[in-house]
Amino acid sequence: MLNTFGPSGATGWAFGGDVDGVIGAFWVHPLAIQDGHVAAHELIHSLQAQCVIDYRTTNGMGRKLSFCK
Repeated sequence: MLNTFGPSGATGWAFGGDVDGVIGAFWVHPLAIQDGHVAAHELIHSLQAQCVIDYRTTNGMGRKLSFCK
């Protein structure tokens, strides 16, 4: 999310995903995290990425579950 919005307009940025296909993570500008909505949104993206990492089948790692898409 670029330019997250608060009462006064754009306040920062936020991204959720993975680092090198190894761990789920998220990055948030301090001004963008003044309430829990941005953190919750980006945390879910990082958990989605971690689910794919944990249950991927490439290189014989993990197992595929129906809720990890």
